[in-house]
Amino acid sequence: QEASRLLATFSHQLGLALAASLDGEPLASLDLEPLAPSRVMLVLGLAGQRSRTLVLELDTPLDPSDLREVNLVLREHLLGGSLGSARTRLASDPELASHSAVRIVARAATVSWGRSVETPLLTAGVSHMVGQPEFADAAQLGPVLRALESGSAFERLMVSGPQGHAGVQVGVGPAHALATLSLVSYPLPGAVPGAVGVLGPMRMDYATTIALVDLVGSRVSDLLTA
Repeated sequence: QEASRLLATFSHQLGLALAASLDGEPLASLDLEPLAPSRVMLVLGLAGQRSRTLVLELDTPLDPSDLREVNLVLREHLLGGSLGSARTRLASDPELASHSAVRIVARAATVSWGRSVETPLLTAGVSHMVGQPEFADAAQLGPVLRALESGSAFERLMVSGPQGHAGVQVGVGPAHALATLSLVSYPLPGAVPGAVGVLGPMRMDYATTIALVDLVGSRVSDLLTA
């Protein structure tokens, strides 16, 4: 939120920041590593060499042979689906619950995992946009505000960007609802994909906006990877 506020303040445009959920990412690998008789590490591998790691506290100790069997069963049932569906199935799939050792691990995973973390699109400076001559007509502003409210288009445009390039990216008229606007964004590194950026009219000062987004994006990137 602070990143979006700073971008809005210094660009006099709309500042944006988001962190995309990993729930839709396909589950590419799954491994159970014993840490103690009643403690196990669950490593969930995702696309792009990312992973989600959970330490599970088991209510019943399992020996290595039990864990190997659980590993095979979970791989058979969960690999290829999304991370979100894996969490749901561990919590409620009767087929998984029919295996006693799997049921023990699934219970622990449900407690450790909890609910998915959804971070909405954070915005600041809507008043700057309302004051632009391009939006003197409310009919032109409505589609933009609806796009901001849903946030889905911005996740695709800001995080992936043109051909997935790193660093500052500029999109002119990047989507139908944003046809009269430009989006300057900076994809962020880390386990959870995210980005910061500025949305404004095509006549914006690109040199200043790009430098500003690069500065704020680099700083947030440093904080995420420190």
